[in-house]
Amino acid sequence: MTVTVHHEGALPALPSGIQDAETTKAALHNLRHFHLGNPEVSNRIQGVTSECLPALLDPFRDARRLRFEYPLFLKRPRPGERPIAARDLAQPLSEYLAETVAAFAPEGDGARMLKDNLPWLERDLRQRLEGDKTQPGMEGPQPLHPLLDEAAERLLEQLQLDPKSSDQLRGDLERLRAAIPEQGQVMGYGFYPAIHQLIHVIRTLSGPRHERFETAIRDGIRGLSRLLEVEHQKSEAVKAPAHLRSSIGRASGLLDPEALSGLMAHSTGSVSMPPARQARIEQALATLT
Repeated sequence: MTVTVHHEGALPALPSGIQDAETTKAALHNLRHFHLGNPEVSNRIQGVTSECLPALLDPFRDARRLRFEYPLFLKRPRPGERPIAARDLAQPLSEYLAETVAAFAPEGDGARMLKDNLPWLERDLRQRLEGDKTQPGMEGPQPLHPLLDEAAERLLEQLQLDPKSSDQLRGDLERLRAAIPEQGQVMGYGFYPAIHQLIHVIRTLSGPRHERFETAIRDGIRGLSRLLEVEHQKSEAVKAPAHLRSSIGRASGLLDPEALSGLMAHSTGSVSMPPARQARIEQALATLT
């Protein structure tokens, strides 16, 4: 049995790009030699303008769809913690948030809503740092806690969850905030990201050294002050009746400062400090304070 199918119109077919065979041959010749690196062909093809874009990059015309390492979370060691290596002082915010949440909710179902919305929080923080028509951007490192609080409120407002789910998500957000150090900062890709990172590294590495230097200064001031106090106790002014009366305190009425002063005057005491050394100590103490 034979089946005949009747078509009202012509079957669809791909249109020919170039009807002229010679033109097609020349175009293929130029294209082949261009890919082979023939420099003479470059004068025969159309030039590339600033409006041209590689075809593979067409899906990324919208820069908001690109994922990159910014914003960065800038780490600072907490008081008493070990120093952080310079290469570990900055970390992509997306990685830091994911690691922080996994630290207090390692189970698969723990803080599930928060884990699902971490990309939204990251995008919201990036847009806030970059700024828009309604608010300017933020240049340089910024405290993360205030920005995270604002982003959390916007997230809860957008999701419009039921009261139980909203309280659960709010609790997870508070746990995330508590796990982030108070001195933690976040930095977007502004005009001078390299300079801001360099300043952050210098301040973080020099901070413990500065604290140790301040401790040494305080110890020096305390030691020099004690030396001058001991030397002052050797002077004749300490043995005067007026000074003795004031040093006794409330029991001064029970003693005779004149008799006590006369008794102390017969004591030879310790050897006094040379005046030149005392002057050097006083000068050093004045410099430190």
